[in-house]
Amino acid sequence: MKQLSVEATIVLKKMVGMLEDFCVRIDNSDGQYIPVYVSLFNESLGNRIISVGHFKSEDGVILCDPQMMFLYDETEGTYYPSYYRQDCLGVEQESIKTVGGEIKSVNKLLQLEHTHFADKWLKNIKYQQKL
Repeated sequence: MKQLSVEATIVLKKMVGMLEDFCVRIDNSDGQYIPVYVSLFNESLGNRIISVGHFKSEDGVILCDPQMMFLYDETEGTYYPSYYRQDCLGVEQESIKTVGGEIKSVNKLLQLEHTHFADKWLKNIKYQQKL
């Protein structure tokens, strides 16, 4: 599995450090950019799943624009992108499947694509939200 780059990991750790009651809304852009929502999605067997997403409303429906999930390996201190969803494009992809906190399967090519996207996206979030 491919972990996040060092720069992306720093950004994600900073956002996770802002969590209050398992969720935080980050909006440091004075309305110029879409806020970022970070939440602890699941935690079991030494692994945490962190959700990061931009969300918007269209016709009363909440849409992911996008949302990603990251598997955090506490023993290694590393984040692995595991899920990507972009409702406007009708895309939902899971590259690391877990059951009860255990990794059951990995789509290595898709997980690599998720990591490349997440590295760029988290860098953009850092800039947009002044992190």
